Amino acid sequence: MIKKELISNDELKDENWERFLPQFKKKVQSAQATRMAKKKKKEQWKKKGPYTPFPPPQPLSKIDQQLETGEYFMTEKVKKKQKVEERNAKQSERTQKRQEERKAVYQAPEEKPRLKRSIPADSADKSVDLKMLKKKVAKKG
Repeated sequence: MIKKELISNDELKDENWERFLPQFKKKVQSAQATRMAKKKKKEQWKKKGPYTPFPPPQPLSKIDQQLETGEYFMTEKVKKKQKVEERNAKQSERTQKRQEERKAVYQAPEEKPRLKRSIPADSADKSVDLKMLKKKVAKKG
């Protein structure tokens, strides 16, 4: 249909018609395209490390950790007391940090020493050019 209209149009008869024709994507991949897609997908996966004959050691269970720390044999009251103490210690650390941050706002920044505008002692030793000095005085006065 579109081609018939383009043939009948005298201006577009000799031009390239690709811009007028619809562009369809291929639904079926070529063999080369599928190979490339598989290769890309394979590269995305994490590569395995070197072979080790022994498996990694198992992580300690909750009970094993409690046995190591001695927490397993504590009574409930002692456990609760210890948790409260830990919580209070963390809380006091946080409050100290916050107070230091708040105090830091009120501290004055360090000021650099002001430079004197008077002639330094080194420049007094240098000889003064009399001709230039006379010219300056003559211009001003």
